[in-house]
Amino acid sequence: MKTARSELYSKAVAEYLSRHHAEQITARLDAIHGQEDARVEPALGQLQARALPREALW
Repeated sequence: MKTARSELYSKAVAEYLSRHHAEQITARLDAIHGQEDARVEPALGQLQARALPREALW
């Protein structure tokens, strides 16, 4: 493998940070939403659904 040590280290650190950053975001969102009622009023839910492009719906 013809990769400079500094390049390999840089890639490894970037991958590590990207993985753990995503985990931290998920943990924070879970903590926030786990404490509050996440239900949305039906009328608001309908408005939100209409705001999305059709290809975004699943």
